[in-house]
Amino acid sequence: MSSRKAILTLCGICAVAAILLLLPSALHTKLSGLIVILFGSAAWIGISQLDFAEFAAAIRMFLDGKFRRIIDIETQTADFEASLTKASNMEDCWAAIRAGSQSFGFHEVRMSLCGRLFEDACSGPAKPRWQLRIPLPDSQWVNFYRDFDSQLTPLVLSAFVGAVQRGLEPRTVLTRMPPGSELYKAAAAAAGEPKRTAS
Repeated sequence: MSSRKAILTLCGICAVAAILLLLPSALHTKLSGLIVILFGSAAWIGISQLDFAEFAAAIRMFLDGKFRRIIDIETQTADFEASLTKASNMEDCWAAIRAGSQSFGFHEVRMSLCGRLFEDACSGPAKPRWQLRIPLPDSQWVNFYRDFDSQLTPLVLSAFVGAVQRGLEPRTVLTRMPPGSELYKAAAAAAGEPKRTAS
């Protein structure tokens, strides 16, 4: 059976099942439970017969626990981004960056933000490492370092980068305003930063 015929057959089965589900309510009988079980079984058999690579991959991901890991990553990323957003000053922001870098498996982090340089270096033996540099507006940046032999999926990496950029973006606004201006004072107060005067 071709893929198109299989899909049309499955759609036809779904239409018949929907009609059968409506019949018991019209006839006031108690066959709805049996019809639901029969429909679920027919749908499962139909899907398993389609032999699409996407279905096979989805079943493997479900059985291997990858869906659970994806949900865990999304939750961890959301918590990390929230901690960055809630940071009341630069020290709290740096603490959130350090904690996030450790929980995502990075061993070293450096950050240049709002005219300040922060660094948390690894004190162990030097190992070959790769660097993830997240550029921020106005030549600001965050660098994360990780050992070559550690595993990191692209999904985790993409979610982490997005969380860092969104979490730090409100603080980068300060560098675009002239110190001492009313806009700068308001943004500094909102970000919890000390006000700088124009030099």
